[in-house]
Amino acid sequence: MHKITKIFISFLLIVIFNITFYTVSAKYVIDDIYTVAKLDIDRCKPQITLTKIISSNSNYPTYANKKHTISGHIKLTEKNIVRNDFSLEHIQILVANKVIEPNFKTFSLVSDNGVDKIYEFSFDNTTTDGSLAIFIPSGIVEDKSGQVNDETILSTNIYVDNTPPVASFQEISSSDNKSKAEISVNEAVRPLSGWDISDDCKILTKEFNNYISYSLPIVDLAENSSDILVDIKNATNIVLQYGSFDDYSNQTLVSSGSISSPNTISSNSICKTEAIFMKLDGNIPSSSLQARCYVYTHWGNGTSKACNYSELLYSHGYNPWLDYNCRKQHYV
Repeated sequence: MHKITKIFISFLLIVIFNITFYTVSAKYVIDDIYTVAKLDIDRCKPQITLTKIISSNSNYPTYANKKHTISGHIKLTEKNIVRNDFSLEHIQILVANKVIEPNFKTFSLVSDNGVDKIYEFSFDNTTTDGSLAIFIPSGIVEDKSGQVNDETILSTNIYVDNTPPVASFQEISSSDNKSKAEISVNEAVRPLSGWDISDDCKILTKEFNNYISYSLPIVDLAENSSDILVDIKNATNIVLQYGSFDDYSNQTLVSSGSISSPNTISSNSICKTEAIFMKLDGNIPSSSLQARCYVYTHWGNGTSKACNYSELLYSHGYNPWLDYNCRKQHYV
């Protein structure tokens, strides 16, 4: 009985001692923590992206020909650079996936915040036709981890076009002795004043009252131009218009207008004069119209002045138009 009791007590002491030992040891393991090293792991390669690009073609900035200046920004992103060879020598301009040699006007670093570097560029003389892109080769920028940038083609939304539009003309007779002119073009063109244009900007139409023939410039979205002959032969109406010249600094023909009156030209303290004219359109002999033309002055009742150019004397109000060479009233 005594022997069993001694063995049991000895076992309990061993267990208690072991628990105390491990508890004390664990305390010191938790308290004694040391920082061996800090690792800065860079898994990102240098990135090159296009952030802005535009052409000097103000009305259609996504179209350009060789006369326009194309400008933009390229961003280089990397905070741990050890080698940076990004320059004009490592940039290629592509049009329709073919390398061209434009005229670079500027290329410089304009911003650097330690992570992002912004390069500004501009060039012109962008030849051939097709979509514009910028090629960046691999390996021109390296970071501390030995990583280099990937080969990149920076796509743009600019289409380069150096080919003039090709147009054809057709006259379509309509009612009331009028004709409709229709111009069909092989590409989208700019609107023309006085002409209707289709949704795809490839068909121009206009109705004419009378015979007329003239050359009309057609301009595409990239500002290339070609001429088309508008030749109306089947319209037989005769159109009579009248109007006036009232600004001698800008001789603008105002058709179907009334006389300007003193209020309109009161800002001109010198040339307070307007010339009243008539205009006749139609396939008729020149002798079919007889009219008398006048010059109207607004100098005030009872006043008169001589023209500095012709030396002819003009009075306030209507004055028959005179040929100053023969000093006789002129009729047309």
